[in-house]
Amino acid sequence: LDSVWRFFHGFDAMPGIILLYIRWKRLNTGNDVTIDGDDDDGIVEESDAGAATVAHSNMQDEEGFAESEAPVLQNENEIEKQGLWSAIKTEDELALKLIGTAGTWFLFDIVFYGNTLFQPVVLKTAFGYDDAGDDDGYDDEYDNLLKNIRDSMLLSMISLPGYFISILLMGRRVCYRHIQTPQYIQMQGFALMAILYSVISFTWQGLIQHHCLLVILYGSTFFFSNYGPNTTTFMLPSITFSPECRSTLNGISAASGKAGALVGSIMFSPIASKYGDPTVMLLCALTSIFGGIITACCSNEHRTIGT
Repeated sequence: LDSVWRFFHGFDAMPGIILLYIRWKRLNTGNDVTIDGDDDDGIVEESDAGAATVAHSNMQDEEGFAESEAPVLQNENEIEKQGLWSAIKTEDELALKLIGTAGTWFLFDIVFYGNTLFQPVVLKTAFGYDDAGDDDGYDDEYDNLLKNIRDSMLLSMISLPGYFISILLMGRRVCYRHIQTPQYIQMQGFALMAILYSVISFTWQGLIQHHCLLVILYGSTFFFSNYGPNTTTFMLPSITFSPECRSTLNGISAASGKAGALVGSIMFSPIASKYGDPTVMLLCALTSIFGGIITACCSNEHRTIGT
């Protein structure tokens, strides 16, 4: 079993390695093509003496031009850096916008990635996987693995359509008034996640007696995660910040999300061990409520959506 996990973890790295190799190969091939093209043209070999003399004089002129051009390129790079910093400093309501993008991304990834790693614990509680077995415990370990895969696939089948529903409704008018913008969809996702996590938390003891209902409710939290913040947190920075500093602030927001993923993956298991699974679900509900409030108060997508 350990070999299987190691194989698949290594296999996950293969696409990135392949892309890196292709990129490196293309760069080298481009340089080779340029050199080969110069050789194939045979300009040097076929040129006459007069052309060689002209080329020599032109080379001297180009050397002088290159020497004068180097400071210009350096100045342009400095101007570009100064322009980015100036754009960030002059960005309207920068702190508020960063809270709306980086803050919500941070909070959502705490809940989402924490629950992704916490998912086997919930499934074990719901379906009561056996810990005991034969002398070596191999049979029960294998059976539990199959059950975990089966139940994880069920959760994935519940959650995956959330992406497609979000794409389908994005930009459409609902309730004859509101347009489904990324901000509204993110607010809806956070709100429904908060409701579902609260229901699971307060009815945990009853839900563990009704396994199917627990799986449906828990799977629905992933559905509305994919429908809402798991789609829109990638979009909001692109339509919130001005084009001059959009990519940099988008990267800062994404880094904030990864920090949230780290917090969620570290904190969920200790909290569940000390305070119980219902407390974890309640904290997820509170985090979702906080994320929805920040989305409503700090997202300014409508101000730059046309740029």
